[in-house]
Amino acid sequence: TVSVEVTGSFEDTTIDSKGEYTVAAGSSALDALQATDLDVTVEDSQYGAYVTAVDGLTAEGSNGWLYSVNGESPTVSASDYILADGDTVVWSFYVAE
Repeated sequence: TVSVEVTGSFEDTTIDSKGEYTVAAGSSALDALQATDLDVTVEDSQYGAYVTAVDGLTAEGSNGWLYSVNGESPTVSASDYILADGDTVVWSFYVAE
């Protein structure tokens, strides 16, 4: 079981979702996001999987989705970060100033 929080706001779109989800052993931070009821769009990039949109909140220019696990920002793609039972994953929409 992992906790997943997804937050973000830009223009007319706001997302504020929290929940606990049971994911299979070996699941990634991306798998945890996809386990939510949110509509997630992912594209492959040279750095791995890249979340381009969650429930209509779309990455564009310098604005985009970032994730952290247990308060730390991993240096690998969310599809490569393997979760442990009890982890807390936070997805937030970064808006460049």
